[in-house]
Amino acid sequence: MAETLLKDIRYALRWMRRSPGFSAVAILSLGLGVGVNTAMFSLVDSLLFRPLPVSSPDTLVDVFTTGGDGDEYATNSYADFLDLTAQNTVFSDMIGYSPMFAPLNLGGDRSRIALGQVVTSNHFDVLGVTPFMGRMLVPSDDAPGAARVVVIAHRMWQREFGSDPAIVGKDLTLRGQAYSIVGVAPPSFTGVVPLLTPELFLPVAHIEEVEPAGITDSVPSPGATTRLERRGFRWMFVKGRLKPGVSAEQANANLALIGRQLAAANPQTNRDRKIAAVPTEDVRLLVPQAGGILSMGAAGLMTVVGLVLLIACANVAGMLLARASARRREISVRLAIGASRGRLIQQLLVEGALLGTLGAIAAVALAWALVQGLQGIKLPLPVDVAFDLRIDARVLSFSLIVAALTGILAGLLPALKASAPSLVGDLRGDAPAGRVGRRRFTLRDALVVSQVALTAVLLVVAGLLLRSLGASQRADVGFDPRGLAAVSLDPDMVRYSQERSDVFWREAVARVAAMPGVQSAGLVSPTLPFTFNFSQQEMRVDSRSYSEGQRGEILENAAVSPTYLRTLGARLVDGRDFSDSDITGSPDVAVINQTMAEKFWPKESAVGHTVQAVNPTRTRSFRIVGVVSNHHRHGVLETPSPMVYFADAQRTAKYKFIIARTTGTADALLASMRRELLAIDPALVFMTSSTMEQNMGTSLMPARVGALLAAAFGGLGTLLAAIGLYGVIAFSVARRTREIGLRMAIGANPSAVLSMVMRQGLSIVAIGLIAGSVLAAGAASALTGILYGISPFDPIAWALALSAMIAAAGFANFVPARRAMRVDPMTALRTE
Repeated sequence: MAETLLKDIRYALRWMRRSPGFSAVAILSLGLGVGVNTAMFSLVDSLLFRPLPVSSPDTLVDVFTTGGDGDEYATNSYADFLDLTAQNTVFSDMIGYSPMFAPLNLGGDRSRIALGQVVTSNHFDVLGVTPFMGRMLVPSDDAPGAARVVVIAHRMWQREFGSDPAIVGKDLTLRGQAYSIVGVAPPSFTGVVPLLTPELFLPVAHIEEVEPAGITDSVPSPGATTRLERRGFRWMFVKGRLKPGVSAEQANANLALIGRQLAAANPQTNRDRKIAAVPTEDVRLLVPQAGGILSMGAAGLMTVVGLVLLIACANVAGMLLARASARRREISVRLAIGASRGRLIQQLLVEGALLGTLGAIAAVALAWALVQGLQGIKLPLPVDVAFDLRIDARVLSFSLIVAALTGILAGLLPALKASAPSLVGDLRGDAPAGRVGRRRFTLRDALVVSQVALTAVLLVVAGLLLRSLGASQRADVGFDPRGLAAVSLDPDMVRYSQERSDVFWREAVARVAAMPGVQSAGLVSPTLPFTFNFSQQEMRVDSRSYSEGQRGEILENAAVSPTYLRTLGARLVDGRDFSDSDITGSPDVAVINQTMAEKFWPKESAVGHTVQAVNPTRTRSFRIVGVVSNHHRHGVLETPSPMVYFADAQRTAKYKFIIARTTGTADALLASMRRELLAIDPALVFMTSSTMEQNMGTSLMPARVGALLAAAFGGLGTLLAAIGLYGVIAFSVARRTREIGLRMAIGANPSAVLSMVMRQGLSIVAIGLIAGSVLAAGAASALTGILYGISPFDPIAWALALSAMIAAAGFANFVPARRAMRVDPMTALRTE
């Protein structure tokens, strides 16, 4: 068997050397199809399937406490973490951590917001991570009053410190405090949250000096003041390592018991809070529910690139079938002298598998290039976020398996077809085939039809997404984004007191508003339209009655200055806007949007009614004084939802956006705003800095990426389908050279020959387009929920997509047809 296989491989190699052009096109087709699948699998693998870069990741579980808003998977307090660690019987150890933001100063003007993690001192020990340089954190680093130390990521060591071999012992500054660098993490450790690659790791003892990021929840904690002491302040994500032989179900039972005990001992902070464990392999991007969202996106992405792979497979199958058809006489002779059909099928499959293997090499090279390109993409986010993409053993295995299977599948139909010839007809030179109308419809034609159909699906999807993206960019979002720029700061990051923060913000607004060309300026906290942060709170409206213990409405809200809504461009439709008299000590007031007014007071004016902001320590009642027009807050696809605005002076906050509108360009305004604010205090660190149009562009990033990927894959599918169609027509012309010569010898003119060959090719395309249109209709209907401003059957998108396919098919037909019309009749008649 092995000897026979080696003979088949040698024969296949000789055959490939005799047909280098054919082999190169087949390998390139497979390389393109498998390469894009490999690159996209690398992305999906990094987000969904790749184990964490730690020891024994299969024994890790994530521990969650239900949130006050009923969220099943929320964070834990540090006090609860300590009790869980001490009382559980199922974990060998537990760790706590939280993503965090902090202003980083590396000297001179090198200041920015850094993304890191606050971790318990046993973090690296439990995860089995050893230092690349220096040491990791130790228990004494968590002790009260411990020296400020930090472990930096290998990536940060290279980028910010130039791979300094003497980095250990040097300082970096976070929020104005010097931290001594005690170690560098290994390059393989990119944290425990895919995509969110931390730059540095701080001991949990210094949580007061940074800002936890992610899910936070707070209720009063009697007698406690710090984040480490307050049992009701939940900000920490927790992982546990299961003891040998302990299952996740047993861990859940033990944690549930501890949760009930904590609730009994601490009813004010832990009442109705349940604790549960989820295997870490089922948790992506901090919480389990994110895995479902990622899985849906990954399924859509792999479906699209899978279509490209099917097109490539059909392409190579058509080429192999054409090649096998040219060898029908050879195959018939071999059958006639005793070769078995199974033996011939094996040989032809070996040829396909060899093409697939060589295609895998091309695929890996292409995938590597694509991965490098993806790694270099700078996401429009306020912090540096990195994709951990690699062509590792898992991805290589995927590529080799897919390429080999593709090669075998591409060779299977040709092998079965070619190994079952009509001996008499083939030895005589006939080529039997079915007929559709007046022309033969062969298996090669069917493969091209499938390529055209699948490509039409890709092109229609790409056309719809591109048209939707264009409509999104022109959407009416309720205000004019042109000329708007905003920066956000947290004076607390440079250790301002609340009083100093209030003075700073008053001066900042006054100075920005006085700048040349500025029409108005205002403040908003904590959210600005088309940014990633938002604030929700339980509220009760006076138009509804609530029973004892019944939750109110969960509404989005923001605190704004009297000039904010005017600066943004929101239109007042009832009542009044905030005024300078709406300050602390004056009656609490609110402004709402039209959607909220129509939902809760549909038959009367909302002005004069009240909303209550529910808080565990104090419930405040706000009288509605105005209603403003709706505007989009998170994306152009959103449906308007209720929104409450409070007076900034009555809801004090340190972190705010300052927004301004100019008669000039927003980019110039942004630069001027930064200079003006730094003139107040050069130590300020900007959290974000962008124009409103940039923010809108960021919110459209998923739609833009999806449209561009669909267009790229559609273009690749079109190229592969054109190659396949060209191959079929060229082969047909070559097989019919004698017939064409005879036609021309008896008087057919070249234009008639051109027309005949073009009709032959375009008839295949027409069948493919009909089938593709049916499939594309289903795909378009599935896109209904994500399309904006167009229908799934938008005539322009469909016309552009089908026209692109027809144009590519026409060119692929024209080249061999032109060659056919130039056939010399005398030469053709001498062809055997």
